[in-house]
Amino acid sequence: MAKWRERGAWLVAPGRILGAVVLAAGLLTAPTMVTAASQHDVVWRDHYTGFAIGGYDPVAYFVDNDARPGTDCCELEWAGVFWRFVNEGNRAAFLEAPTVYAPRFGGHDALSVARGAFAAGDPEIWAVRNGELYFFRSAANRAVWLMDPDAFKDTATKNWRARFPQ
Repeated sequence: MAKWRERGAWLVAPGRILGAVVLAAGLLTAPTMVTAASQHDVVWRDHYTGFAIGGYDPVAYFVDNDARPGTDCCELEWAGVFWRFVNEGNRAAFLEAPTVYAPRFGGHDALSVARGAFAAGDPEIWAVRNGELYFFRSAANRAVWLMDPDAFKDTATKNWRARFPQ
């Protein structure tokens, strides 16, 4: 009989408590997935701030060719997630055409999605290709993706649609 059993009640082993705490901590730091109301995309948001794509301005990637954090003066809600922008012009552009500026695969790492995984992308590791924004979780994933972006995009799109059908 286990040492943790006493008077007919099971007590939890200390090692199991530690394991549960570690598991819970890992789940808390994982990006939250939110289903978009008007499209099949699922957008990741920063667990701590609640902002889509970590609070970065999705329009800045196209306009400024740079990853720029948005500010608290320029926000809006789209697809069940709050987005931040560097200025009102970028906010207005996104509001007019959000699907143009929102990252593909909900901001998840494009290479991971192509491989059947759904890891959050890093908004500072990105590429714009054919007018579409992609995030990657590492520079290595970005480099691999860019070796054959069309094939990876096709595979990622199939995987994404299988996981999140419209």
